[in-house]
Amino acid sequence: MRILPFETAREFMDGQYEKVKEKSNEEKRESLYRAMRDIYDAEEHHILGKGKAIRYFFENTDVFVNPCDIFADLCDVECTPVRIRDDEHRARLCRSEDTKMLIKAGAMKAMADFGHTAPDWERVLRLGIPGIIAEARELLRAERETLGSTPEKCAFYSAVIEAYEGIITYIKRLRDAVSLTVSPSSDFTAENLSAIAERAPETLAEAMQLYFIFYRAQQFADGAVLRSLGSIDQLLYPFYLKDRERGVSEEEIRELMRYFLYKWNSMRTLANIPFDIGSEANELTYIIVSEYGKLSLPDPKIHVKCSDKTPKKLILMILELVKGGNNSFVFVNERVVISALENIGISTEDANNYTLIGCYEPSAVGKELPCTLNGRVSLPMATEFVLKRGKTYPDFESFFLEVMKEVSFFIDTAIDEVIRIERKYPDIVMTPILSATYTDAMAKGVDVYSGGAKYNNSSVCAFGIATFIDGLIAVKRAVYEDKLITLPALWDILAANWAGGEELRAKIRNSYPKYGSGDPEADALTSRVVHMLSDMVNNKDNGRGGVFRLGLFSIDWIFAFGKKLAASPDGRYKGEPVSKNLSASIGMDKRGVTGIIRSVTEQSHSLIPDGAVLDISLHPSSVKGDEGSEIMYGLLKTYLDGDGFAIQMNILSPETLRAAQKEPEKYRNLQVRLCGWNVYFTDLDEAAQNNLIDSMSEE
Repeated sequence: MRILPFETAREFMDGQYEKVKEKSNEEKRESLYRAMRDIYDAEEHHILGKGKAIRYFFENTDVFVNPCDIFADLCDVECTPVRIRDDEHRARLCRSEDTKMLIKAGAMKAMADFGHTAPDWERVLRLGIPGIIAEARELLRAERETLGSTPEKCAFYSAVIEAYEGIITYIKRLRDAVSLTVSPSSDFTAENLSAIAERAPETLAEAMQLYFIFYRAQQFADGAVLRSLGSIDQLLYPFYLKDRERGVSEEEIRELMRYFLYKWNSMRTLANIPFDIGSEANELTYIIVSEYGKLSLPDPKIHVKCSDKTPKKLILMILELVKGGNNSFVFVNERVVISALENIGISTEDANNYTLIGCYEPSAVGKELPCTLNGRVSLPMATEFVLKRGKTYPDFESFFLEVMKEVSFFIDTAIDEVIRIERKYPDIVMTPILSATYTDAMAKGVDVYSGGAKYNNSSVCAFGIATFIDGLIAVKRAVYEDKLITLPALWDILAANWAGGEELRAKIRNSYPKYGSGDPEADALTSRVVHMLSDMVNNKDNGRGGVFRLGLFSIDWIFAFGKKLAASPDGRYKGEPVSKNLSASIGMDKRGVTGIIRSVTEQSHSLIPDGAVLDISLHPSSVKGDEGSEIMYGLLKTYLDGDGFAIQMNILSPETLRAAQKEPEKYRNLQVRLCGWNVYFTDLDEAAQNNLIDSMSEE
């Protein structure tokens, strides 16, 4: 390969996307938007208007070349057809009074979700851009010749053709720009661009180049935010084998992989762009992990699919990277994921072919449009709503059912609001680029956001479960069993942020059972809550011909929702974050990692098809050497054997993090796993840094 060595190019790849923003022209952007808007509005069928607007965008937006990068994709994306969708959505947004009230109170949120998608990468790589155009042309021809042909289907296929021909123009414009540069890599890059403009990719470099082109096209022109690169060790493996057969060396393959991985890192995508590996490990899997480890990147993040077929050798290799501070990995239980998808009506065949979108949300590849972040519900706020009324209840069961009634109200309101929004999708969102990768959408001639996918599902996430369970048990013990206080008096203390109730708070925190400590009482209550949440969410009809799916992850919502929450019965102070994901509340995992794993695996994770994850932190001293790796492997295996959904690890000490707070310049490369993505610790604000430090064991 005639290319610039990666180590020479590396420093020139950083910041390349930010530099494009600096070069863009605001006046030209506005002119471009007006033209795209006119094109969109001129068409009776707006899906066709969107396709034509995408084509116009690629014909007219500025393209740029970084001569040090072997993969070309730079263009001005500050004004894209996505803006049309956003304007239409804002114009139609009208919330119910219950929704407004609950959002203001910090009890829930409900929203459109255009931000969690994955194309069928296998189709993209097998057909290429020209192949998808050819397929759409044939379907359009057949539709026009069919008795009962509909203008809507013809408009859909025409939109696909327009959008994908726009992508071809984009590729050719990049190729022409690259050809004018003087760089050791210019010919290599131009040849790859020429190839994918004419046919499906045949080499590993061409497949990688197509990845970047398609990502930019779907992400910015289509506007369906692309949140998974799929199983790249499987998707790229056929190209790897062909390259090796024609004499490409392993070192050349590794050099391509360095460029590929580092380019994704240079994008600085929101919450990291993920891909998954491990379900069928091969030589390329080990090359990917090896080069990723050498680069020590926080982005992209890697989902490790774990099953009986995942080699222990691969898991240990990844755990060594985690021990070394490269913790952009989450381990996902394939058996549980498949069962969870089956529980919302996805066939076994489709469930087996899944990828993970965003942080940990599973989706049937090319079959499901899951919309994984529609509704968000704060469980602890339900307890506050009930306590705030000042009513008494004869026993804990009555109190508990009243709280769960409030949770149900939050969830029902979120579901109703999401349905209201989704019913407007056909007039708001059109995604011909993404839709063309779905075989069902192409067969139906219907956009995926208008019901074109085989499974058109939505989501509600309930979070703060440890704060919630600990608070319920505190009420059960302090009010109903120990009779230390009445419900109205407890609320008075909470409203005063525990002023005058310090002794009670100490007893609650130190003497009562806690979520995540292997306590049978807490575990039983959690199990009951999870089953009730499942009944409230799973398989409820949505507004797109699909169903809702339950999630139990919180990501960083713990801060915003915690700020609106008063002091809670578990001993938490006003405004503090609620508990994160499936983890115990800070300082409440009294029996360490084994206790939290035992508790979390008592729950039925197959009832959580939108995903859930346990975060664990281990001190570096506890996992030293080969013995430490085996300890980590044992913990992971225990969690997976117990049917846990997903788990992610930080191997850090509080001492190191405190040192990084004091002298950040010495710890610029210190990575931490945060909720569902990786960041540099020194880039976090102080509140997030302190929350992470507090969650770490001092042992």
